[in-house]
Amino acid sequence: MPIFNPLQFALRRHLSMTPNPAPAPIRPSASLLLLSPTNRLLLLKRNTHLSFASAHVFPGGVVQPSDGGSARLCALRETFEETGILLTSSAPPASAGPLAEIQRRVHSGELDFGAWVDAWGGQLLPDSELTPFTTWITPAGAGGKKRYSSQLFLARLPPWVDESAVVPGDGGREVVGAPRWMLPAEALRLATEGAVTLFPPQFYLLWQVERHLRIGGEQALVDWARAMGEKVFEPRKEGVTEEGWWVMGLGPRGDAEVVVVMEVLGKGLEPRAVEVMERTAMKERLAKL
Repeated sequence: MPIFNPLQFALRRHLSMTPNPAPAPIRPSASLLLLSPTNRLLLLKRNTHLSFASAHVFPGGVVQPSDGGSARLCALRETFEETGILLTSSAPPASAGPLAEIQRRVHSGELDFGAWVDAWGGQLLPDSELTPFTTWITPAGAGGKKRYSSQLFLARLPPWVDESAVVPGDGGREVVGAPRWMLPAEALRLATEGAVTLFPPQFYLLWQVERHLRIGGEQALVDWARAMGEKVFEPRKEGVTEEGWWVMGLGPRGDAEVVVVMEVLGKGLEPRAVEVMERTAMKERLAKL
């Protein structure tokens, strides 16, 4: 017969009555997949003091009051802040000021990005050249206190911007080193080898971009992006393979046909050797365990 412990009983009763903490509020954000004329995508390496430290990501960030609630403006502004690439229909005149100095001032909040573009008569990329596709929501209990609802966009590098020019980055504030133009296949290979860190959203999107460019070229990619415009992805752990790899589903409103598989190393839950698999194949694999 177990011995009654009043202290243990009181502690258990207290814990059972303590409400679970409310999930963190979801903050709107935006991110941009910027495609070059040679079908390379721009990837940034996150600084170690930020969330998703050392991961390779697409340009993007939280919607700010100066964006007026516009995810589109946020994506264009964040791309300029983090990379120095200005996504306007034409180059700004010399009278608009040195781009590096303008970038610094916009990044620090000293200068309103949209107002500056308007001041020199510039035109940001129109809606016809900025395709919204997929929204990614950080699931509750994902290991951090911050949650985001990130609207993604696909855009081509404007003709006046030289792809071969050095992408300056942001001086180390959020980005480590210079951003890199990478072929999707190259980025996927490096992630599988552990040379770069990609989280499930970035890996999945690179996988889809590579696949559609290879099968049908740019038009196939744009058609796919438009068809994915209303999809909402909420990555969540669904199982573990015999190797200890995590099986990540993409949520009921996302892509139900595939899962992202990743090896997790270290306390920071850093993914390695990520791959995308058909859900049916993974289901059969897990059923054998």
